[in-house]
Amino acid sequence: MQAVRSLSLPSQVQTVLEWWFPRVKVVLGHNLLSVMLFGSVCMDDFCPAWSDLDVCAVLSVPVTDEQARRLSGLHDELESLLPGPLLEATYLPSSMAATAGSAGRSFDACHGERSLAVFDPIPGFYRLQLARFSTCYAGETVPFAPPTHDQLVAGSTWLLNRLRGAPGTQRAHELAGLIHETARMVVFWRDREFLSKGSALQREIAAHGQFADAYRLAVHLRTEGGAHCDAHIKKLRDLTRTMAASGPTLLESLISDASRRDENG
Repeated sequence: MQAVRSLSLPSQVQTVLEWWFPRVKVVLGHNLLSVMLFGSVCMDDFCPAWSDLDVCAVLSVPVTDEQARRLSGLHDELESLLPGPLLEATYLPSSMAATAGSAGRSFDACHGERSLAVFDPIPGFYRLQLARFSTCYAGETVPFAPPTHDQLVAGSTWLLNRLRGAPGTQRAHELAGLIHETARMVVFWRDREFLSKGSALQREIAAHGQFADAYRLAVHLRTEGGAHCDAHIKKLRDLTRTMAASGPTLLESLISDASRRDENG
């Protein structure tokens, strides 16, 4: 594998990558072709107290059972040792990068879960980021095929279902994340522009959007940090309950309008 790129990264991100990368090379060896960064760190939206670090490791062959076991232990060790952004990592064969929606034997270490299975671990809006807003950290740059329209709709449908269930039994941090995602989906389907979460929140606040109060709290939490979400649980529940009452209808209308425009060229 080629040397690590000289990138201007936040110090917290650099610390995590410098711990993780040499160890993952030992586990995967010459099968590791590339490490692609995406998400907030590539969209000038990284907030040290809030953001995760999104990584896609591209392999020449699928992860084996033994490699998955070792990778799982590596992620457990990383989360117990280092403060800073949570590393959300997907490990997949290179054939899956070129074809949107393809399934293959992949390992996913995201949201505290560990999964080794034959599936497509890249949701539509993650693939959009990998296709348009990713950076090669090590190895060779791997081009990702953009998502299909149906994949983007499916990703938004998943959000709609979560929104309908809010606040339910969701934790404070999950509710705050739901507010972030709603702002970004509103902007994407209405304006057909994919923004960082922070930029989408600010656009909706400036436009006095329907859920501006919720968006202002989300902006505050990005600075205050995810660890402080529990202190705002009552307000988060109240705001997401309000969003659940009309947000799904708004998003469904925006998605339907955008789909018709796409069909009509």
